[in-house]
Amino acid sequence: MKLFIILVMMILSYSSINAQEADQPLIILWAGDFYTVDASGTATPITANRLVAGEAMPSSQRDLAISPDGRFLAYLRTPDFFAQALANNLTGNLGTTPADVILLDTASGEQTVLAHHAEGTSWQDAERLWYRSELTWSPDGTQLAYAELRRINVSYYETRIRVYNMQTGSTRTISGTPENFWPMTWFPEGIAAHTTLFAPDGTILAHNFLTEGSIVRGHMSYQGRPYAVISSADVVPYEDLNGGQVYVMDMLTGEFGVIQGLISSISATTPDQSAIFLRDDNDTRPAEVFDPITGANFIPPRQPPFAVDFTLAPDGRRFAYVLIGTNINIYNFDDGSTQTIDMNATALVWGGKQYTVVLADGQSMPVQPTTDFENSKRCGTLPALPLESGGVGRVIEGGGSNRIRSAPSVEAEQIGEIPAGSTFEVVDGQQGICAGGIRWAQVRYDGITGWTAQGADDSLFLEAAA
Repeated sequence: MKLFIILVMMILSYSSINAQEADQPLIILWAGDFYTVDASGTATPITANRLVAGEAMPSSQRDLAISPDGRFLAYLRTPDFFAQALANNLTGNLGTTPADVILLDTASGEQTVLAHHAEGTSWQDAERLWYRSELTWSPDGTQLAYAELRRINVSYYETRIRVYNMQTGSTRTISGTPENFWPMTWFPEGIAAHTTLFAPDGTILAHNFLTEGSIVRGHMSYQGRPYAVISSADVVPYEDLNGGQVYVMDMLTGEFGVIQGLISSISATTPDQSAIFLRDDNDTRPAEVFDPITGANFIPPRQPPFAVDFTLAPDGRRFAYVLIGTNINIYNFDDGSTQTIDMNATALVWGGKQYTVVLADGQSMPVQPTTDFENSKRCGTLPALPLESGGVGRVIEGGGSNRIRSAPSVEAEQIGEIPAGSTFEVVDGQQGICAGGIRWAQVRYDGITGWTAQGADDSLFLEAAA
């Protein structure tokens, strides 16, 4: 009897998931308003916003974030006072604009302002303008995080992460420092902001550093672990549809790795049965859409009208795209059909997506360790020392004290020093970061945790100790 009940519950649960996938509508953004599209292809307006300027947000998929269940859409909106300045050509050519954060209930059309500008703010009030971005939902859909920035003075910007709780209707700040929070993704392990991993309550779970000259391109959950995707000007990932490699940093340990394959994306709801947007680097136009189940593929048009704003359905079997200036199309891999919606669109969003790395045939490869970022320009000519995380090291006698800095850089604040001959603990965390021709060790001495140089100019400063 118990087995029968369990089976019934499993069937009902599976049916519920499938029903959710089938019912979740495609959402169209056009001329500042949102529309839902039902199974018949009928578009129904759900907002009546006033479009003040064409350059105002929301204007792309990057300004939108659909909740895991598809019920709520969070989006960025340029405040009217700034949009009007745009329309009057007062602001010049901007790459982005200040933004409010709006929560749209796609079922009822109700809109809730989660973050806004103070009354009386002008487009010229630089210190009062909040630039918001990086909308990201918690995996369970109960919280929404975003980053915001404003200029305090010519040389200082205030940045912080804000989290809105759907159940309580409250917003809290989990971090507020001048550090970089972009890009940002909410993993099961926590909120990844650039190279730092935060718990939802703001506790720092891991604070990692990049090797000098590197940048974070995005984040992804890969084979059960959270990663930052990284690259640099002199270590360029090789990418084409016949092969490639992607560099990553483990957000929990700070270790660097490389994966054979291409940056791609799949449905976050049904990753195991999803079609794949191959070489999808957040440009809303993959090089190819591949179905690993049937082996079929879809090649976006190589001539006008071009296809853009690709978005996967929650079931992973369908995807929609816009033919610029023409119409919207929905392709179904299960039967090879295309449904056309006679309507233009600024942007589309359907189900949530997650990034991954795959070969052209959809296979995933393991993460391999890499030293590709360790060149003489960054690390100097000295070999890496055998300093093991959790072990003990010593400042070599006969030299001076070793400075402890707040970050692996000669320009970082000095927060302590280790006298010659003294031993220190090697922190159980990220090690061997290179910058300024120096390889750095993360250490703990006399209650101070920071970074100290392993050596410079062909002279070692440290050694492993028993």
